[in-house]
Amino acid sequence: VRVDLNSYFTDYLMDLSDAGSSGNEEFSVFNREMIENSFIQHSNADLTDVRINGSRLEVDFRFNNPGEILKENKLNPVIKYSRRGGISILSFNLNTENYRALSRMTGLDDNPVLSALTPQPEKPYTNDEYLDMVDFAFSDYEGGEKAALTTAKAVIEITVKTGGKIVKADNGTVTGDTAVFKIPLLKFLTLSSPVVFSVEYM
Repeated sequence: VRVDLNSYFTDYLMDLSDAGSSGNEEFSVFNREMIENSFIQHSNADLTDVRINGSRLEVDFRFNNPGEILKENKLNPVIKYSRRGGISILSFNLNTENYRALSRMTGLDDNPVLSALTPQPEKPYTNDEYLDMVDFAFSDYEGGEKAALTTAKAVIEITVKTGGKIVKADNGTVTGDTAVFKIPLLKFLTLSSPVVFSVEYM
């Protein structure tokens, strides 16, 4: 997993960090210890490496069963793996009821600034409401006047390499044994409707 943040976003977080700190701490957008502890506490996957370089975060982890990555929400899993008639089925369903399990694993629940900018399961934003908030929050920062447009155009790209023949990839494109899913970032940020995709392979 790799996350890159725009400069206006890091400037915004730095200002909020300065307002809430004693001034003695060195600012960092990402907290390695928080990520490692959250991952160990809430995930069944093995965290193998965390790399932080300024506004970039890279996380490597490995797992035997994608359906067992999260320890929580077994009845409403974010990621589900099953087999039917020789076909493997990997599905992803992020919704307001299981989002907290994912946010606890990534440490977002422990960061009040980031948690305010991520989905609000109890009362999801509409796309327009979220873009209005982004426009207001970042308008005073260099490049921030484009924050709403940048957010609206941003896409999360998820690549699933199966090692087998893909027979179906809902909401994705297929090349050989690889399915690529491109999902608007806004869908992840609002969860006004579930983020859903799946791939079936043999």
